[in-house]
Amino acid sequence: MKTAYPRVKKSVCNVLALGGRTESCILSGGKIKPALSASLFAGGPAEKPVGAFYSSSDDRLYYYGGSLNFTDDFKNFFTMGAVDSEPFAYTEGGTGNYGFITATKHFRRKDGGYSVNGYNGGVRGGIYKNGRIFGVDINDGYTVKWSAAGGADNWEGDAGYVRINTRYGGILKLVIFKEYAVAVCKYGLAVLSAYGTPENFKLSYPLPPLPEIYKNTACVVGAELYFAAADGVYCFDGGACEKLGESRLNVIKTPVYAAALGNNYFLLGRNGGGKSTVAVYGTDSGESYYFYAEADVLAAGDRVYGLGRGTLCAFEKGGKFLFTSKSFNFGAGGGKVLSALEITADGCVDVEIKSGVKSRIYRGVNGILHPKIYGENFEISISGYAEVSAVNAVAEVINGV
Repeated sequence: MKTAYPRVKKSVCNVLALGGRTESCILSGGKIKPALSASLFAGGPAEKPVGAFYSSSDDRLYYYGGSLNFTDDFKNFFTMGAVDSEPFAYTEGGTGNYGFITATKHFRRKDGGYSVNGYNGGVRGGIYKNGRIFGVDINDGYTVKWSAAGGADNWEGDAGYVRINTRYGGILKLVIFKEYAVAVCKYGLAVLSAYGTPENFKLSYPLPPLPEIYKNTACVVGAELYFAAADGVYCFDGGACEKLGESRLNVIKTPVYAAALGNNYFLLGRNGGGKSTVAVYGTDSGESYYFYAEADVLAAGDRVYGLGRGTLCAFEKGGKFLFTSKSFNFGAGGGKVLSALEITADGCVDVEIKSGVKSRIYRGVNGILHPKIYGENFEISISGYAEVSAVNAVAEVINGV
């Protein structure tokens, strides 16, 4: 009687084509490309920050909590004064001048010097546009107030206000978007055209109410306004508004802050495990990734900074990435042996292979491994600093046809 032997077939899997989780790297063009990660500075805020601002005109980074503070060496912070409400930063377009406004104080940076004066505007969450301050009334979260023409401090003359439709919820903050002052509300957007005299100002509602929007997540990226809501991240182009599809932004389960730099939208929050995480979405490419950073707020300037109590970091290239593939079975059920793994990279990387039965780790890989690891489903993790252009796994599939 003839002995029946199991049939064995070799099968090849392009691991990068499967996709996977990308921490501090982008999977683009069939390659793993290192991206940004958090690089820590020596110092950090003495208190928990609730907001931050970077001034490109004099390379200073500010944060505010119970006080307004700045650093110009990214090590030591100096306190400018106590604040009686959450400040908002504004810039006087093209002048290099900027300031911070609270319920009763106006901190102003002008021509290299500082002034601190009383303030009677009674606004929060504001902007500087067309020679006026626009802000949310501190006593009525549904009202946008504006100062008189010609400056931030004059609240007489043609200063005025408008009250939005309450079905959109209270106003979280104002942002400058294209030629408009946009009120980002709890449940949608109110758009104020504010050219000329107040008689010509016009308020409109381009969208129906939306799911609840998270505070401090609205940012303008290029010609679009991005914000995080209870059911995902939205993109508004001035007419249409659409929710983004599947991306690494979805790892953020509790968004708390956002920033924009170049064509990238940075969203800070907690992931499903409660870990402080930053997700980055390329608005031009649609590519996205995430990394971990202990921060409470973000500020964008020459790069993006993350600030938390006692921590200050910058988001830079050069850190270690981690790519974890989707689970794969070479298109066949049953047992198989992963007999070879070929990695092509610009340098050496570390590799972990999991089979559900065993796990093996290899250091300093750039070439062919022969792990000979048995299992039904496999997962490949690659970490390092070098760009990886190909990852191909070869298996001996038992009882293959």
